[in-house]
Amino acid sequence: MDTSVKDAPQELEIETYASEGRKNCIDRLLVFKSKKYGHRLVAVARRTGSVELYDADNKYEQIKSWTVEKKNNEDDEKDEEDVDADTKKAKTSLLSTEPFIVGFDILPEHNVLVSCDRNGEVALYELDNLEKKPVTWGAIKETPLKGQNRYARKNGNSEGGSSKPTSPISVFKSNPYNEGEFAYGGNKVNLTIISLDFSKRTLTQTWQAKNVKNDRLDLALPVIINNVFWFTQPTKKDTSKNETGLLSLTGDGFIRQYDPTKQMRPVSETKIGENNTTNSNTMNARAGATGVTGASRKEVDIRLKAVCAGNNDNSIIYTDDRSNITYFDIHKNVNGGKYNGPTGTVQALHTYDNELLAAGGLDRYLRIYDITTRDQVAKIYVGTHISSLWILDDDENANNKKRRAADHDEQADDELWNELETVSKKKKSTK
Repeated sequence: MDTSVKDAPQELEIETYASEGRKNCIDRLLVFKSKKYGHRLVAVARRTGSVELYDADNKYEQIKSWTVEKKNNEDDEKDEEDVDADTKKAKTSLLSTEPFIVGFDILPEHNVLVSCDRNGEVALYELDNLEKKPVTWGAIKETPLKGQNRYARKNGNSEGGSSKPTSPISVFKSNPYNEGEFAYGGNKVNLTIISLDFSKRTLTQTWQAKNVKNDRLDLALPVIINNVFWFTQPTKKDTSKNETGLLSLTGDGFIRQYDPTKQMRPVSETKIGENNTTNSNTMNARAGATGVTGASRKEVDIRLKAVCAGNNDNSIIYTDDRSNITYFDIHKNVNGGKYNGPTGTVQALHTYDNELLAAGGLDRYLRIYDITTRDQVAKIYVGTHISSLWILDDDENANNKKRRAADHDEQADDELWNELETVSKKKKSTK
């Protein structure tokens, strides 16, 4: 289905709910089943920093809205004093085009919603008690590193860096395999893991990545963490057990794989080239095997954006600022093919049942792909930029399908009985 083609089948209906304009658009969206209400709820984080809950099974009626006070970085406040009015206006305009809440996750075991803004302020929303104010756990930047590095201590190494981000962070993601553990990073903020202690209500840094080695010209590579992805893989000693790993997607075109249980530098690194090519030997190149030249450094312009799970534990799907959607094999460190179609940067991805991939962004089209074949199965014009999306189970359609199937079976039975009666009458007439 392609709604941009005049004679093609069109979508049945597009309904709009909770629209508040582009200045207060929805940047983050989660769908989950409520333990309290017994049906689906939609949690959204808006550009201004507010968090809202909607009832997906009751025409998206708003259940609750929270507003968390924005706090500026101390460094930003000092800088504000030294700039003129035009610069302040330009800076404010720039910030208004970027998400304020960079982390948004559900912790099902504790039945809480967690948000983190770009200044590192972490807030918890109790879903069992919606009238309770969100619990602000303070900022990541205010959490001192007390020489504790849970992962490194296993190897007798307690080395780590400061837990205070020097710049706004870009991503804050929950570990789906260990509730209460999060990874974050940003521009000049290296990949870091923190742990939330629910009883003491404290944030503790447990691991932080080291900078990668300088290139052949002894120039430091920039730290620009745009996104992260948690994954599991079988351990080498015992394949029946899994270990957790981390991927970082950077603003200079690198996918780096980390094993926090063993080391602080990446265990592998893949550079995404101009033509969506991959080179997983860049770490060896910096070591002196084949130097990273100035020309190749120029190619590291590609900014990696959104990421989601692929159709198995060994794969992810990521986007970049060149309108590409790409399948990536984690174990082989190579691209596995592109999903063609988008003409603008894709900002949102979501996979459904390891079969379908939904993608949307600046070209205002919602595209649905078959993950395995990479064929586009639907293309729907929605008329606005897409910043977040989610594929829902349509219970009503599922019930209609069951009803139609039952009616079809009943009709087939009636036809069969009619045929048997006709044959029986013919036999009697021949006698």
